Amino acid sequence: MLGRIEEKAARAGRKAALGFGATLCLIAGAAFLTTAAWIALSIAADTLTAAFVIGMAYTGLGIVLFAFAKMGHQSSHDEAKAESSPQVETDAPPIIAAFVHGMNAGAQAARRH
Repeated sequence: MLGRIEEKAARAGRKAALGFGATLCLIAGAAFLTTAAWIALSIAADTLTAAFVIGMAYTGLGIVLFAFAKMGHQSSHDEAKAESSPQVETDAPPIIAAFVHGMNAGAQAARRH
């Protein structure tokens, strides 16, 4: 039992370290790409236009990411509400109740994936 917990903790630690490293690489890449975009835009237009275009690009990306985050939150909230709904007692024979229970379980499993 303790070995399983240690294995899960080690796996979570590796996952967190890799995620942190990936985040640092993405930040460095975004910084260099922003600098390259600034140089290219300031050559093609003035610096005010370059700042405006880059600022709008980051603002648009932020809005899109917030929208994706909100959509993911709603779907998990809907699943939790569906799972917590009370079970309905019926007068149906046990075989039909088992069939309906299996169909509901399959539908919930399909929604999770």
